[in-house]
Amino acid sequence: MAFLLLPLAAHFLYQLKHECRFLNRTQRMRFLDQYFYDRQEYVRFDSDLGKFVAVKELGEATVDYWNRDKQLLQLAKAQVDRFCRLAYEALNDWPTRWPRGRSEQSARE
Repeated sequence: MAFLLLPLAAHFLYQLKHECRFLNRTQRMRFLDQYFYDRQEYVRFDSDLGKFVAVKELGEATVDYWNRDKQLLQLAKAQVDRFCRLAYEALNDWPTRWPRGRSEQSARE
């Protein structure tokens, strides 16, 4: 039995980044789902557009396939409420409940 082991590229990177942009508190939110390969963004979902967009030529086939998948698009569109709104509410509530350097009881006084 023989195995051929090929070394991986030294700078290989696949990354997914979720980003929420709050323009008017929770009244106007924008969700971006960004896909990176080898440190370059190649595909992005933009909730303002409601679809995936190819940033580089490498992502065109992926975008065509993902935009035809209605369930995937519906899931991506729902991320504004599921991810962004919940994150905003959780982070906005944090400083008032847990002020830095003081207990919750002393914060009420």
